[in-house]
Parts: sequence; structure tokens; C-alpha cells
Amino acid sequence: MLPSTRLKLASSLFGALGALGMFWWSGAYSVVNALLLAFCGAGAGSGLYWLMRGCIVRGRVPEH
Repeated sequence: MLPSTRLKLASSLFGALGALGMFWWSGAYSVVNALLLAFCGAGAGSGLYWLMRGCIVRGRVPEH
């Protein structure tokens, strides 16, 4: 598996779990709240992807 594919999967998982966690923590179970938090989760996942992609391109990946 390519490193970029793993990074995309991890970022998607981070965004989805983050949105679900925010939805559960808020306690306001409405459609508007779910859509707003899904949008925020997608933004968080995209932000994580671009941030980590920049670190990988610059060669700042930690050694195993």
C-alpha cells in the first residue's frame, strides 16, 4: 500500500471519528447539528491530510 493511500485512509478515519465524537458529546441530536459536525469533521480530516502531506514531502518523517 502506498504511503499516500494510508495517509488518506487515516485522515478520513480521523475526520469521521472526530465528527462522531463531537456529535455524541454535544447532546443535540438534530439533522442540522449532524450536517454541521460532518462538515467540520471533513475539514479536520482534510487539514490533517494536507499538514501531514507537507511533512512527508519535506522529509520530516520520523524513523521507525
